[in-house]
Amino acid sequence: MRLLDEPDLVCQINIVPMIDVIKSDFDLVFSWIALFLAKEEGLAVNLPSSAATQTQQQLSIPITVTVW
Repeated sequence: MRLLDEPDLVCQINIVPMIDVIKSDFDLVFSWIALFLAKEEGLAVNLPSSAATQTQQQLSIPITVTVW
């Protein structure tokens, strides 16, 4: 016989947070491995050259700040 003051207990295991944690750990490890295995090689680039170069003049503008 069941008593009236006993609650119905439903036990469930929620695995969604566990899946989120495992996925984030996998992403972190994958990014570390990709970072360490990446080769930093550059491409040879022929930059254009100019026969006439011009220098720009620097303009100085005085600024005064008054605090009230």
